[in-house]
Amino acid sequence: MMLVPDNWLFETIKLLAQLGGALLIAWLAVRWALGRYKREKAWDRRLQAFADLVQVLGDMISIQLRWIHELETHGSFSEEYSAKLSERYQSARFRLDEARSNAMLLLPDETNGTIAWLLSSLEQVPDDEGPYTYHTGVNESLNTALELILEQGRKTLGVY
Repeated sequence: MMLVPDNWLFETIKLLAQLGGALLIAWLAVRWALGRYKREKAWDRRLQAFADLVQVLGDMISIQLRWIHELETHGSFSEEYSAKLSERYQSARFRLDEARSNAMLLLPDETNGTIAWLLSSLEQVPDDEGPYTYHTGVNESLNTALELILEQGRKTLGVY
């Protein structure tokens, strides 16, 4: 015959409460860890989107500065080098369109507005006043957009 303690009901309830508490703590810990992982992953993706924008704008500015320097010194690029710069600029412009797609999904409306302003501004730079005026106008728009995006990125990512 098996002996059952007098307080078996109390002991059973105590064991079930401990099991329930352990399961609740485990569930909360998993929820917290998963939430943190998702927040960090989203932050990483936003960081990459800002980094892509900054990199492409930096490339475009660099190319514009080469053209401006060449025009200021009255030198002339070889046709091959000029074609290479044009190709690099078109590639950077294409990358800007790609970065804009990511930005629309991941970045704040303020940043998307800056990109929209930049694209509009690039289309409105007058090209009938000569190449120097055109390239300095493009460079000015690119620099303004870069400054705004850097500021917005620091604010959004909290890296001031």
